[in-house]
Amino acid sequence: MTLSRLIVKCVIATVVLVVGTSSVVQAADQPSSLQSLLSAARSAEVDGRDDRAAVLYRHAHETFPLTIEPLVGWGRLANRIGAHDEAVVLLNSALSIHPQDREARRHLGDALVNLDRGDEALAVYERLLAEDPMHPSDWNGKGLALELVDRRLEARDAYRTGLARSPHDPQLLSNLELLLASEDVPDRPKPSNDIALAYIANDAASMIRARSGAAPRSAGRDP
Repeated sequence: MTLSRLIVKCVIATVVLVVGTSSVVQAADQPSSLQSLLSAARSAEVDGRDDRAAVLYRHAHETFPLTIEPLVGWGRLANRIGAHDEAVVLLNSALSIHPQDREARRHLGDALVNLDRGDEALAVYERLLAEDPMHPSDWNGKGLALELVDRRLEARDAYRTGLARSPHDPQLLSNLELLLASEDVPDRPKPSNDIALAYIANDAASMIRARSGAAPRSAGRDP
């Protein structure tokens, strides 16, 4: 048994307990191909059936152990529901199979941010950006990681660099606005996009209050 498979077996019980019980295993019995299993798992997530999705990802991993897609999907799900330590294990297991996979590394960075492991997350995002600097979500992740290690000026630059590539990205706009608001900077940027403006107007106040209690912003991604 390889080390990566042993690690995954050790974390299976924890993740399943987080999202539900094995009583939903029967839901995974019907799909048989990798793509059908993954499609069913993603549909379950969209429907709010995280227990079913976890079992489907597990079933897909056990049926197709040399592919990384089930581990990546499972790790993303674990991160989204708050099982961040388990997400790190699952995503690192995926990367032991395919070290260059960008999606796995991106979700690993998200999980590390959610665990306040800023230095490790920063290393992940910096490598992603060195390979391809055009993805706004990587600049957003880098900004969050820089905030965790108290490099706020650099975090501001990261958000602004991301916005130069995607001027109406709501996450980047919101995170930059929150960072500037927390520093009481007078020359805050005025979003030109109505949707982004509404996003900030509706959510910024509550998010600032949350941050005042030292609660980190989540970097998890929706299914």
